[in-house]
Amino acid sequence: PPADRDAALALKAIDVSEATGGTQGLVAAGGESPLVRALSYPDRAVRFRAAFALARANPAKPFADSFRVVPVLAAAISSAGSPTALVVGADEDVRNHLADILRNGSSHYTVYTGPTLAAALQQSRRAPAFDVIVIENGPEVAKISQLGQQDYRLPGAPVLVAASEDNLPGVKAEVEENRGYGAISDKADEAALTAALATAQADSGTVPFDAQTAAQMASTSIKLLDTLSADHASIYKVQDALPTLTDALRDKRPDIATGAAGVLGHLNNPDAEKAIAAIALAPDTDASLRTPMLMALAESAKRTGDALDSSAVNALIKEVSTESDPQIQMAAATALGELNVPSNQASTLVLQQ
Repeated sequence: PPADRDAALALKAIDVSEATGGTQGLVAAGGESPLVRALSYPDRAVRFRAAFALARANPAKPFADSFRVVPVLAAAISSAGSPTALVVGADEDVRNHLADILRNGSSHYTVYTGPTLAAALQQSRRAPAFDVIVIENGPEVAKISQLGQQDYRLPGAPVLVAASEDNLPGVKAEVEENRGYGAISDKADEAALTAALATAQADSGTVPFDAQTAAQMASTSIKLLDTLSADHASIYKVQDALPTLTDALRDKRPDIATGAAGVLGHLNNPDAEKAIAAIALAPDTDASLRTPMLMALAESAKRTGDALDSSAVNALIKEVSTESDPQIQMAAATALGELNVPSNQASTLVLQQ
């Protein structure tokens, strides 16, 4: 992508690269491919589109930054959910004040906090991306770029540095030399924080998605992860998206929820199997989701074996024994068969029903 961070131009470049570059061109050695560099681009649409192209290419050998592709795909799944903020500050009162504004304001951020950047990142392990970083002025600010070399979520996120009213003018002049950075009072209200964030977003090239675009990005990502997870020789480690996929099982969009179940079903992972079962067998799961969820459970059991506890197996047998919908009942029976529950255990549980 161009150095001036023109997102529209970068997106056009991705289209051209994908159409004409071929797999080797897309993943040029040393990470010099524009498409590979775009995985760290500030604008989320550029990052997502680059990851989509690299996922479709599915090269035979790892390349520079290939480990970033799946986490970026995971971030695309979460793009329609609550925005995510990282709040860092040694002063607990300042930290809590800023976190409360983000958490309780009109955008209802999911907020991860800590006295240091490392501590906050530890709390945010499951977050696929950050929509804003709010950090108290001090030595921790410099660590954003340092830790960004290891944590793909930090580069490109808008940063607001909080300072006291007395120090604010100097801090503002200092941090605004960095693209995507802004300064706010450590006593800022929601209006001031929102205005500063909008300026930092525009400066960094980060534009919030509308609901339709976010849904399209999430759907594309799920489909690509499904293809990659079914290709067990792929260089991409789809299991890196496990936390996001597990959360997506409860997504209000049926295609995302069932799509996530399908991806999890392809993984040889006990936690994935348990997560699918928890949703498939939950009493409040919509009937329209039960059949695809149970079939994903069957696929997971085929690859992983029986990783469920007795209560989950019992619930599945009850599904087979009492379900009135023939499709759901057949899907439950298929899952039970793939679990290969010992016949004596199954007989006992059936009699208990």
